[in-house]
Amino acid sequence: MKTIVVPVDFSEESYDGIQLAVVLSKKFEAEIQMVYVQPAQQTFGHVTLESEKRQAEESFMDIANRLQAEDPWVKLKWIVKRGKVYKEIVGQA
Repeated sequence: MKTIVVPVDFSEESYDGIQLAVVLSKKFEAEIQMVYVQPAQQTFGHVTLESEKRQAEESFMDIANRLQAEDPWVKLKWIVKRGKVYKEIVGQA
């Protein structure tokens, strides 16, 4: 199975990227894997890494529900990683 890796930061721009990936996934019969990376050295104050991970998972669920309501055949997966953004995304590809 072909996979399209889409880095996501939950901005409108990254959602646009996901929508483009949906178009490409239909053309190439590929699965979409969305990736969010928590920066390794980020200070969160009152927000813990686990709560940020939970928020990311909920946001991914919202995106998946929205996209699958439009097209139930779209194949989506997601992963939340922690580390240097560029290394984690390249490693996922």
